Amino acid sequence: MTRRDAIRISSGALLTLGSSHAQPAVPPSGQIVGPGGELVAAWYPSQRRGAVVMFVSKRPTTNGYRAELLFNEGTDTFLSVTATLQHKLDEKSLGQAAISFVTGGLIYTVSLDATQVSPEALANRPASVGSGKVRIRVNDQVTDGAFDFSAWKPSRLDRAPGIEKVLSQPVKSKIEPFGGASNTAVKHDQEKSGGAFSTQVGQPPPAQAWRGKACRAACWGVCGGVGALCCLGGAGFGCVLGAVAGGALASLCSDSCPA
Repeated sequence: MTRRDAIRISSGALLTLGSSHAQPAVPPSGQIVGPGGELVAAWYPSQRRGAVVMFVSKRPTTNGYRAELLFNEGTDTFLSVTATLQHKLDEKSLGQAAISFVTGGLIYTVSLDATQVSPEALANRPASVGSGKVRIRVNDQVTDGAFDFSAWKPSRLDRAPGIEKVLSQPVKSKIEPFGGASNTAVKHDQEKSGGAFSTQVGQPPPAQAWRGKACRAACWGVCGGVGALCCLGGAGFGCVLGAVAGGALASLCSDSCPA
């Protein structure tokens, strides 16, 4: 499914989805799930025109992987959530991940540098794992802190606003109906990871989920960590969307690991 297909859903047009023949009109609300059970799109009727649609895409990049959530109303994108991972399959660390929320005049980015943390350390818990460097940027405001992979908690970020506090109420109202589809997507990724993916602050994945799986541990570990950082200030829709984006990113990375 392409971004053009998402816009067709948003504007209430017909879906082609790879067919040369027009399909029946898009239902008033619903979702599309890919062959692997991963969320591709979800939508509901717009009070203004067409539909409000959530579109999920992911792809490899030169240095790693990228996942994107697009939220459209009609043909207008009112929110994008982009997750990126810099990680190579033969790398001996968790790599670096970031999630950015862009809406209106707001650019909110949380980044996690875990290049000093090894997948083997995650497998050997409860021994100390180490911490990753965290940077939260809200437009021009920057706060630096850390993420403790042993406790699965951030530190030195008390003054950093969580995404939930800076998202506008109109945007929250539009993304609220996607709560069910989003939670289902996160649950799917948790199951696919074999328990190695956690975005819940203070709840690290069990150590046995990492043993003998260094490449996959790196994928799910750093993406789970950066997803947890989207939950600063408490759970909410921004927290859930961070988990969806982080899960999509980790899933693609994990699929690329050697068997």
